[in-house]
Amino acid sequence: SPSPSPSPSPSTSNPASPLSPAGDHIAKSNYKIGSGSVAELYDLWAKDYDRDCEDALAFDSPKQMAALFLRLRHYCGSATDPTVVVDVGCGTGLLQRLSSQAPNCEWHGFDLSPGMLEVLEAKGGYKQLHVHSVTDYPWPYPDEFADIVVCNGVLIYVEDPGCLQEFLRVSKPGGHLYFMIREDGLATYWDTMCALERRGAWSLRHMTEPRENMPKQPQSILYRIYVYQKAVATAGGGGN
Repeated sequence: SPSPSPSPSPSTSNPASPLSPAGDHIAKSNYKIGSGSVAELYDLWAKDYDRDCEDALAFDSPKQMAALFLRLRHYCGSATDPTVVVDVGCGTGLLQRLSSQAPNCEWHGFDLSPGMLEVLEAKGGYKQLHVHSVTDYPWPYPDEFADIVVCNGVLIYVEDPGCLQEFLRVSKPGGHLYFMIREDGLATYWDTMCALERRGAWSLRHMTEPRENMPKQPQSILYRIYVYQKAVATAGGGGN
């Protein structure tokens, strides 16, 4: 796995960058910092994360995923029986905030960074939050828990495509899964994505065209959003 990156220091950040010191440090890694440093660096970035993403980076994929979430309208809950949404790598809750027009949704989330979750907890909007890693199986939810699972900006740090089994496990039959994958990280997941479809575990319902994820930054980072629907009766693809 990649070697850990050193922690950022305000004295060593680029003074010309509009990013915060932690954001500047992570940006210089092309957002592919060593797996051993992810929680530490995102803890440092937490208090400035929303401002950096919205202003300095114009972070595109959360906006596009939320727009797709609202357009496809896979949420169908009521006040007494809400749509359960699990936000994988929820960070400071950008997806929930951008999708807040969706009625009767009950949001749950987990993230590796306690600092990000502290910021999110102060905002509210989620019923339950967990400090948890995407690669720590099982995730903190029972089988067939969620109507919708969303994941934006996390999978570039995950080298185990087996995590897709957890997306399926926690989803209800017929549930929908939205996740963003960078084009430079797709090779890690593509074979497993196709194998799960061949096995009848899920079906691809929507795939966006490639888009620039950080349009205000000099480096090109292309991504797509994939929307799958879990089979009503899986062929061995939905369990552990």
